Amino acid sequence: MADADQINAYLTATRGSASLTGPPRDTPERTKAANELADYYSELHQGLAIILAHSLYMENPWTTPLTVVYSALGHAETITLDTVHLVYDQYLGQIFNSLNRFYYEERDYHRLRLNGYLHKLCASRALAAGRPGRALEHANIYAVVQSVLAKKSASGGAATASHSRAVTTSLVEGFVVAHELMHCVYSTHPEVATAAESFCVDLVASSDRESVHEAAVTFMTRRHDAYAVAPARPALPEALGFDFDVMGPTFGVASDDVSLREECVCDGFAILATGLWARTQGIGSSEAVKAAFIGLHHLRLLSHIDSLVTKDDTPQQESPQRGLRLLGETQYRMSFFRSMEWAWRQLGIWPAVDGEADNLIDVNESYWDVIFDYALDDFDGQSENQREIARDKLDKHPVPLKNQRDEVRRLCGLP
Repeated sequence: MADADQINAYLTATRGSASLTGPPRDTPERTKAANELADYYSELHQGLAIILAHSLYMENPWTTPLTVVYSALGHAETITLDTVHLVYDQYLGQIFNSLNRFYYEERDYHRLRLNGYLHKLCASRALAAGRPGRALEHANIYAVVQSVLAKKSASGGAATASHSRAVTTSLVEGFVVAHELMHCVYSTHPEVATAAESFCVDLVASSDRESVHEAAVTFMTRRHDAYAVAPARPALPEALGFDFDVMGPTFGVASDDVSLREECVCDGFAILATGLWARTQGIGSSEAVKAAFIGLHHLRLLSHIDSLVTKDDTPQQESPQRGLRLLGETQYRMSFFRSMEWAWRQLGIWPAVDGEADNLIDVNESYWDVIFDYALDDFDGQSENQREIARDKLDKHPVPLKNQRDEVRRLCGLP
């Protein structure tokens, strides 16, 4: 079976539809917009792949095929068929944009809006998890909330930071694509991934300036020796001679958890690639790092939503521990993110900015204040009560199983 057929079969099985190129193309305007979007993702993918190849001293060109989809799952992943493929879901960008709006913009009825949108996320994630009945409950709640907001004539308030939101969405998507490209490196160039992993472990875990400097030099020398004829690359080798201080003892990398260690390393190099790619777009590296950190918060929220919609499948005694483990893993990644961002700055990859560490702390506090505090604490309890009401309604007016997916998509406006 050809790779394209394999991908379509996989996507049909996991996302309910074959490979798509974007939203409907039923008008010339939509066709033009879809083509522009496809070109954008292609350029983003190629630009980040080149930066990572240069940074890791890999062959150039290094190509990992990109398949862009548009589905209710809203998920980016790396899959291996005959070759390794990167799958990016355009709907994930829409999720990021919506969450960025909650983060940046003060609007009327914030908690009510957030409650409704979290139910929409639950509906889409439950649908992707093969639980259309559960998805339908959340979809009905979302529809009710939207109706209430419409009656309140809640226009949404001024878009006080629409530019910041748009730029952040673009940078978050870049961070996610770069992260997935690093997973591709693990699959296609394991020796490079091992070297990158050792580099990150030594750089973040060490508290001695000379050993960290030596680790950086060793890594870069090893990669340079492997591909001495590689073309022009980012300024990392030149920056290694800079004088820099090294952080005190940190978490290091989760040495006993291979999967988490890979996630951390992929984050670490995704920060580097996103910061360098941002420069090519006329965006400061500091802004790129902040956006990537916001994106990591978004991904943590989606992991939490996934755990909510599947917790009924988990034995009751294991459910709290599972949720705690997921939260702990994402928090660990955030701590590692901050350590790696600090390390890249100290290596001179981008200019040190006064208060940079405070900026990331501010992001963390702001995200908890406007989104995650409610999602983690209040929403779960409120959701159970709202779902009970939705179940009563559905018991009185049941939707046939064969129609449930379409009904969820209709109520929530999902792909």
